[in-house]
This record gives sequence, structure tokens and C-alpha cells, in this order.
Amino acid sequence: MATMNLPVHQYHPEFYSGAKVRQSELTFEYRATTTNTTLVTNTIGNVGNSDALLEVTSGSPTVTLPTAVGCVGYQFVVKNTGSGTATLATTSGQTIDGASTQSISQYTTLTVVSNGTNWLLI
Repeated sequence: MATMNLPVHQYHPEFYSGAKVRQSELTFEYRATTTNTTLVTNTIGNVGNSDALLEVTSGSPTVTLPTAVGCVGYQFVVKNTGSGTATLATTSGQTIDGASTQSISQYTTLTVVSNGTNWLLI
């Protein structure tokens, strides 16, 4: 039988719990939209986001962030490739760098991260 030297993290899912991962090793779940939508987080093992990268391809939809509470460090990227202006909104009186909404014009990207209370623009 041949011996294979594979990295430990391929055998042990717990390796990812609290681990720092280089950006080049990350992949983003992608979804496109043209209508109002609410972003959702992944509840399986608290690893990653199920809507980490959202592309607005047309129209002027409102993209609503989930609550920032309970998802410290979660990151969402919203890119507008459509000709309209998309709106990034919050819930429950939370803010994005002090504002309840942020406008996303064509070919603009907004990246936000939860601090557990509100959303921070990165």
C-alpha cells in the first residue's frame, strides 16, 4: 500500500475552528440577483458564509444584511455590475459605518464585516 502525505486539515475538520487561513486559500459562495434579497449566513459549523459574494447584475434592488449579532467576523462582498444603483441595508436599527444604508453604484464593490453589533465597511 502506498503512503500518501496529505495535509492534516484534509483529515480533521476541527482544524478550521478558529484557524487563520490565507486569503489565497479562501473561496466565496457566489450568487447573482436582480431583485430585493436578504443575505444569509451559513449555520453549519460556523465556517464561511452562504452568501459571501453577491453580484447585482441589473436593476436597483435593496440587499439586506442579516443581523450583525452572533456573526462576529462574518464578511459579505456586494458588487454592482448593473446600470442601476443598489442599496445595502441593515436590520434591527444596526448600521454600516454609522449609516442604516449604503448606495452601491455601477462597478462598485462594498465589503462589510460584522463586529457583533454593527457592520463595518472594509
